[in-house]
Amino acid sequence: MKKVTIGYADSRIWAYDVPFDVRQQFEEFQEEEPLRIEGYLFRDFMLTLRNHGCEWEFPVPFEDIKKRVFWAEPAETIELRDYQKQAFKAWTKQGGVGVVQLPTGAGKTMLGVHVIRQTMRPALVVVPTRILMKQWTATLDKYLCGSIGQLGDNQSYIRDITVAIYNSASLAAPHIAMCFGLLIFDECHHLPAPNFQRIASYSIAPYRLGLSATPLSDDPDKNETLFRLCGKICFREEIPEMTGTALSNYKTVTIQVAMSKAEKAEYDEAREIYLNFIRRHNINFGMKGGWQIFLRATHWSNEGLRAF
Repeated sequence: MKKVTIGYADSRIWAYDVPFDVRQQFEEFQEEEPLRIEGYLFRDFMLTLRNHGCEWEFPVPFEDIKKRVFWAEPAETIELRDYQKQAFKAWTKQGGVGVVQLPTGAGKTMLGVHVIRQTMRPALVVVPTRILMKQWTATLDKYLCGSIGQLGDNQSYIRDITVAIYNSASLAAPHIAMCFGLLIFDECHHLPAPNFQRIASYSIAPYRLGLSATPLSDDPDKNETLFRLCGKICFREEIPEMTGTALSNYKTVTIQVAMSKAEKAEYDEAREIYLNFIRRHNINFGMKGGWQIFLRATHWSNEGLRAF
């Protein structure tokens, strides 16, 4: 049996001399040489070759995702809560891919840092805002004690551990597709957006972690895209289950505030935008998950952002 020769070009993996029974297992099966598949299928493709007793060879750059990254002992150790340990165990059991759903403030960032330390692979952390990029960078610098790269907000330097804003990572996707063995998508509900999907689809990273308080969309196609590129939900904890333990007890209090005529007019206009939005999208806050549905809906349009 010939060795399968594997390369990467034009944002896709290509492979020569792939046995027929391996080819037919991939949706993008083609008769002609070479076989071309999207980067995110790299792991499945390699496992399939191994299961069929194939040998292979590929260019040196592919070795980047296999190398292990070591750090000096951090100044502070990571103490995970029980639910974070359970989340990591569930993610590992699912093969090092998947989405973890935790409420805001439940320590998703610390879980991500732990995943990076345990996998010891070059990692790309993708976030939606520059504020989150700075927060992740500071946390990673504290717990990994190494040079952290940044991509976005007028920064453009790649390191073994790099934090990128979604927009910047999307633009750089063809150039960084073989640089990382682990992808972490913070606020991963953004990933199914057409411009952001290629961050994950181009990459050959075998390990993938999605983090979000509200990962699911009302659109089944977006959920399918998220699961295909990042893995299915492997662990979920809701606010009621964590209140009083990981999250503080809370109560809702309404405080009446007097407004001037100008403020009242501005308020009424803003409220009308908000009410029109929730009516148009049939959002019912009395139903379970109503607030999460509203948050997800606001992310996909300028109208939603104004309503938020």
